[in-house]
Amino acid sequence: MVLDDPEEIIRVWDSYADAEFRYASTDGTIHDHGEQNSKRREQLPTRRDILHRFLDREIDLETFRSEMVSAEASNRLWGFSGTSGGMFLNMLISTAEPDHEPELPALLRELLIAPEDTNAASEKIRRLEQRVEAIRSNIDNVQKAPHAGSIPYFLSYFWQLQEPDSFPIYYKSIRDALSDLDIWEPSGDLAEDYVEFWELNEEIRETIEDHTGKEIHLWGIERLCLYWLNKEQIDKPDTTQFFWINSASTGWYQEGGETFYKTTQTDGTERRNIEAYNQAQPGDQVLVYRNAPRRAIVGKAHVTEGLHEEYVESYDGPAEGITIAWDRSLEGVGWDSITTLPQLEGNPVVESNNPYVVTELSEDAYNTLLRLAEAGGPNHYWVTSNHRQWDVQSMGKGEEVFYTATSKAGSPRNQQEAFETAGAGDRVLFYASSPTSALVGEGTVVEGLHTEQPEGYEGPVEGVTIRYDGSVGPLDWSTVESVPEMADSVVIRTNGRGAIFPLPEEAFEALRHRNPIEDQIESLRGRLSQLSVSVHLPDELYFESEAELQRQIQASLNSGKHIIFTGPPGTGKTKLAKHVCEHVAAAQGEIVDGYRFTTATAEWTTFDTIGGYVPNRTAEGDELVFQPRIFLDCFRRDGEIRNEWLVIDEINRSDIDKAFGQLFSVLSGDSVQLPYERDDPVEIASLDESASAERLESIVTTPDIFPVTPSWRLLATMNTYDKTSLYELSYAFMRRFNFVHVGVPPLEEDGKVRTSLLDPNGDENYATAWVKADESLRDVLETAYKQTAVVWHKVNQHQTIGPSIVRDLLGYLAAAGPDVSTDPGPALTDAVVALVFPQLEGMAPQAQRSLVDSLTATSVQTEAGPVDLTLDGDRLERKAEDFFDLPPRADE
Repeated sequence: MVLDDPEEIIRVWDSYADAEFRYASTDGTIHDHGEQNSKRREQLPTRRDILHRFLDREIDLETFRSEMVSAEASNRLWGFSGTSGGMFLNMLISTAEPDHEPELPALLRELLIAPEDTNAASEKIRRLEQRVEAIRSNIDNVQKAPHAGSIPYFLSYFWQLQEPDSFPIYYKSIRDALSDLDIWEPSGDLAEDYVEFWELNEEIRETIEDHTGKEIHLWGIERLCLYWLNKEQIDKPDTTQFFWINSASTGWYQEGGETFYKTTQTDGTERRNIEAYNQAQPGDQVLVYRNAPRRAIVGKAHVTEGLHEEYVESYDGPAEGITIAWDRSLEGVGWDSITTLPQLEGNPVVESNNPYVVTELSEDAYNTLLRLAEAGGPNHYWVTSNHRQWDVQSMGKGEEVFYTATSKAGSPRNQQEAFETAGAGDRVLFYASSPTSALVGEGTVVEGLHTEQPEGYEGPVEGVTIRYDGSVGPLDWSTVESVPEMADSVVIRTNGRGAIFPLPEEAFEALRHRNPIEDQIESLRGRLSQLSVSVHLPDELYFESEAELQRQIQASLNSGKHIIFTGPPGTGKTKLAKHVCEHVAAAQGEIVDGYRFTTATAEWTTFDTIGGYVPNRTAEGDELVFQPRIFLDCFRRDGEIRNEWLVIDEINRSDIDKAFGQLFSVLSGDSVQLPYERDDPVEIASLDESASAERLESIVTTPDIFPVTPSWRLLATMNTYDKTSLYELSYAFMRRFNFVHVGVPPLEEDGKVRTSLLDPNGDENYATAWVKADESLRDVLETAYKQTAVVWHKVNQHQTIGPSIVRDLLGYLAAAGPDVSTDPGPALTDAVVALVFPQLEGMAPQAQRSLVDSLTATSVQTEAGPVDLTLDGDRLERKAEDFFDLPPRADE
């Protein structure tokens, strides 16, 4: 039995209960017993996880140290950051001899596991004590070595993380309280002292439980002892004052360290702001600022004695001043962050560039600075504003806005956690989601989550108050995405869908200091050069006159012309147009961003191609907004200036005048203002290298101007057969294009069918290109290329089809099964019906009948000798009569 007088404990507990279980920490701060215990329970899993990952060898010792120190810096609920905790661990690691360095993690993994009983606890303490004494006996500077007296606290802290209600932490405050109550004094034997301390805590717990009839946690005994040590702080009215001091010396930056701040300099000159010295009283709270090596708040302290006189050796006599005691180090908050705080407006620290040694602070300013310094500086956030809620672009410097955490309908906004974590002093960047869709300003959180009654809400709601500090950018979304520091941010991962997002500091600074206007002007100017490309045709396509075709395309593009590819169906016009775009974008990526593809329709109007007014889905009422379409998207999309070429397939399916409208002028290199407005009139601006800097700046900063650069091209396709059945192209329209014909080579030479065009084993031809792209076609080509060549020739004598349709015929044969290798005729019959017959619509019935008859010809003269077609004539005839509605042959 260690506890001799249980009644003394009962008396103190009853006094603690009368104080409503409130206690004061050593710096005078008042805490609530239950609230602090709840905070510990919230944080316990985090610290326990760090410990278990170290014990399980999932992290190394340095990571363990770093994460544990970081956890304590964020929430100082166990006091681990002091000399007996984090500093002790740092010294253990830093003084480990290289030869024995691997032994330390293994030793700690044994000692930090919670002991089974008092004997095991005693043994663990003695083992670490031996290690520390060995370090101290072998080190040159013993000041850098860990102190053995810290061992019981150090080990018991980790034991309690594992079993919070079994192991008391060897706090100095508990030992001091027990000594003050004449209950217990340590003997100096660390192991025995902790065992007695442990047993005494259990006896105290049992005494209080018997007295109250309630279960008592070991944390309750910690709080009881703190209450006893600082009980006078509980009863006195809270007249705490708050100060900022500029510190030139670090010698007192330690637990128990004190310094005397004098009201005069060595020559007797009175310091400025003498009123602050007169006001300071014991218990007042102090933030310690260091100007070097970093301009930052580095520590927290408190006044232990107000204005009094002391003998100062350097003064060779007495001097007046105040005594300040060190509480703890802080992660720090730098000068740049301090100067932006709304809470310091009008304070000499900011207004007069920190002129005094001691400066008064408001409680609000002190709490904001302390919060930031504990966290290592402000957090950073991205705040999305919708101009229907509040228009950030209309705000003046210093204006404040209350950003509600819920909508008017009561729904929580996205990223709700950010509303809860944002606090006074945190920095924000404002993104205007509409109409500009750009990052436009910066600001500071004035007050974290709190309740107000905003206009338009039925009752009070929670939100944060933010001050607008000034403009940035503007940075459009594509610029934001391009910033490397934003790559892994939640803003990018969610495409900015939300209200408030946390931002890494480096991303915040990268965005804040980005000057996009100059960058975008230079980028746009770099796109104003004329196009100069060398075009290569696609490997998977074969063109007999490849050099000629390549020359025509290349000359057209480099002379500033747009292109319409014409020719019969199946000649590869569409694939060729896409390939040219892809090739140019790859070769000229600095001025061409790719291409967009669309197929023309007869219903097209300028609403489909250029754009028009549509209902605003995000607004109430009947508001209309202009929405750009595919043509304008080539030049600007989501605010970003683009140069995407446009490929229009089957262009003559559209009514050109109705579909293209004002684009006629653009194709000639003229600018045109459209009959629409958003924030500004919508304009398509044709540019060249003579464009002025002012013109380029207006384009960069005006999202409603769509710039067309000299290297932009429109590529279109048109089937020759459609010229008479679809819309005609006007001469005015055609004048803006070069027409490049993509035809079919002669399929007969000297009266013989050119089977060499489809010979897979011949020189370069269609078959070799197809086999190169798809080796599975080789067998069917070797079996059927002669008959296929003859079929192609027979069809083209009546209606020209291109090689792509022949490639589809061969694909059909390859999928038809192994019988094709014996006789391709039946499968070729089916393929002709499925793939060729649709191309014969519109032919005269006599021509259709003649073509069908020719597909069963025999002894056809070819380069490879006579060829007999083995297609099923009867089936072809029946299918043709059904397909083309031909009368039976007997009726003709």
